[in-house]
Amino acid sequence: MLVVDVDEFKSVNDLFGHEVGDQVLRRVAHAIATVLRPEDLAFRFGGDEFGAVIAGAPPRVVQARAEQIGHLVGDEDWADIRPDLTVTVSVGAASSIGIDDIDALYARADHALYAAKSDGPGLLRIAQ
Repeated sequence: MLVVDVDEFKSVNDLFGHEVGDQVLRRVAHAIATVLRPEDLAFRFGGDEFGAVIAGAPPRVVQARAEQIGHLVGDEDWADIRPDLTVTVSVGAASSIGIDDIDALYARADHALYAAKSDGPGLLRIAQ
């Protein structure tokens, strides 16, 4: 499972307006969808937080998808929305073979997200 949070999203809305914020959310959602397989599930928790379930994937694949999302968002040409706009995401990831409890998996990924955010914007953390 991945939990993806747009770094300092409130600042995007405050500085550039909600219309720009909506464009940012659409592009982040597109970046997430780009790295997923048809059998995976992506969703928006609300606000600027997204999730993805990468069913049956080994931990290295989950980590690779998280890294891809971070790179896609970071490399996006945000200047075509606003010349002074930059956007990064922080990603928490958790993977475990045999966890049947989606709530436990989410809790681990969410904990990893908060650890990544405390280290600084645009980072990835994998739950241990």
